[in-house]
Amino acid sequence: MKRIKESGAAFRKKRKTKEEEENKNKGTLLKFIKKTSTAEMAETKVENLAETEDEVNVDTVTSEVDIARVDTSTTANNDAREVEELERQSLVVATDVTDVGLWPIEISHEIRAMLVRQGIAAVQHLDHEFKEIVRPGTKTKADVRKLTKNWFCQVLRNGEKSLRTWMLYSPAREALFCFCCRLFSIGLSSFSADVGFKNWWKLNPKVHEHEASTYHAQAFLDWKELEIRLAEGKVVDKVEQNIIEKETKKWREILARLLDIIRFLAKQNLALRGH
Repeated sequence: MKRIKESGAAFRKKRKTKEEEENKNKGTLLKFIKKTSTAEMAETKVENLAETEDEVNVDTVTSEVDIARVDTSTTANNDAREVEELERQSLVVATDVTDVGLWPIEISHEIRAMLVRQGIAAVQHLDHEFKEIVRPGTKTKADVRKLTKNWFCQVLRNGEKSLRTWMLYSPAREALFCFCCRLFSIGLSSFSADVGFKNWWKLNPKVHEHEASTYHAQAFLDWKELEIRLAEGKVVDKVEQNIIEKETKKWREILARLLDIIRFLAKQNLALRGH
């Protein structure tokens, strides 16, 4: 049977119809794809790079600020600890250590050691202008009494005068105190009490009675023993104090190294890893 060949116009029409159908199907997929030119791609790349640099700069600045805050807070804490330690050791708590009347009621071992090491020269006030006190409830002529410098000296049996190193005068309290009894006794005498001794008309019997008392003698021995041990560096807690100072120095050096590491990593924009 002879095949009938299509004409050229029919063949071209059929091919055109087929191409239109193919293009129609292809368009349904391409409508979800956005064509981007080369210029737009380059501009987007530049914007992304700028944003990345800004983020890096912001992170670096934030890290440096955080490190500065940590360093400042650490320095402030160290300064606060040092001030607190100095206040504890030197009695900087609104207290004048040169005035026995302003000493705290309960004296710790650290304060006691500091006062004994300091000595009595600064706390005795021998040259102070003593105030006169009116004796209450008396009608005699000698109703006014005043402390004199002579009471700070003791006349020995051979006629020599010896300084009463235990006797202290408080300008704030305007009273006398016993140095060793104030540090080592419980306050069995008015010389070691909180208000001190200011009845000048009773100085003659009371001073001698206090010197002859057993608690004063024991407190005096404790004072001299502690003074000798401090001079020779044989205090009981001397070794423990050295250990504490070494540990404090060690951990301060470790903290300084850790802060240096953190600052270096922050400046280099590196991650904090490890332990």
